[in-house]
Amino acid sequence: MRYLILTVLLTVGQASSPIPRQTPYSSTSARTGDQHNTKKKNEPSNTSSSAINQNQSGSTNSDAAQNGSEDTDHPITVGKLPPVTITPAKRDWVDWGYWGFGGLLALTGILQIWLLFRTLRITTRQAEIAERQESQMRAAAQQTERIIAQMKETEVRDLRAYIGVSKVILLAQNIQKPEGIAEFQNFGKTPAYNVRQWIGIAPQSHPLAVTLPESTNPSTASVSTIYPSVKNVLTVRLKKEFPPGTKIGTSQLTLYVYGRVAYDDIIGNHWYTSYRFIFGGPEGGRFYRDENGFLCGAMGPDSEGNHAN
Repeated sequence: MRYLILTVLLTVGQASSPIPRQTPYSSTSARTGDQHNTKKKNEPSNTSSSAINQNQSGSTNSDAAQNGSEDTDHPITVGKLPPVTITPAKRDWVDWGYWGFGGLLALTGILQIWLLFRTLRITTRQAEIAERQESQMRAAAQQTERIIAQMKETEVRDLRAYIGVSKVILLAQNIQKPEGIAEFQNFGKTPAYNVRQWIGIAPQSHPLAVTLPESTNPSTASVSTIYPSVKNVLTVRLKKEFPPGTKIGTSQLTLYVYGRVAYDDIIGNHWYTSYRFIFGGPEGGRFYRDENGFLCGAMGPDSEGNHAN
């Protein structure tokens, strides 16, 4: 019994001292130990204690060498890796501060981009409003210019002098040598300055086949000032008498009384009026007596020759 206990203790001591860089206990070493124990059990019990004492150290060395050689001859094979659990490190307030600061920077960037796009939209809208206002201002300026022009035109119309022909008659007291009379009047509100006028008379057919002669020297025409509502009368007499019994006032022999008057208004603008009246024509001439009993021929405007600016 003591031998058996000694054998077990030696076996446990050998197993508890693992070889470096080897697994302290494996299936191979376990099998080797079991075989070794079996051999020990199978040895005869009649061995003397002296022999055991002499061979104790040698048996121990030989068993250790045998175990070492057996461990070297059988490599370790790992069939399955053990599960590994990684526990994440616990975050402290510094980590949370970094995360918060980064999130704040990202939020600030997004806010800046939103403000930039909003500013761009506002700027574009303001530019469109400014463009519309500029267009409206231009339209208003053009309208103002038109209003000013109309006011000036109205002022000119209100203040300018208007000289027109008020009456043209043919004085036929001497039927062989009739006389043309033209009456002018200033119908405006201001005087007409530098009034130059001339008058002519000519017997011709109707319609005219020739050009009526104008004043041979317009610079020698009379120059005057005609005030508002003032009348001015010009007369012209036929230079050559008709033969006795000549019938006048027909289409073949129509008397033309014509002329021109030019003047300046108070603003300095230049105006003119041309006129042409006939006694005869397609409707023929008509005589009448005026309030003084003088024989006169009724004259009317011709279809051409009457115009003014």
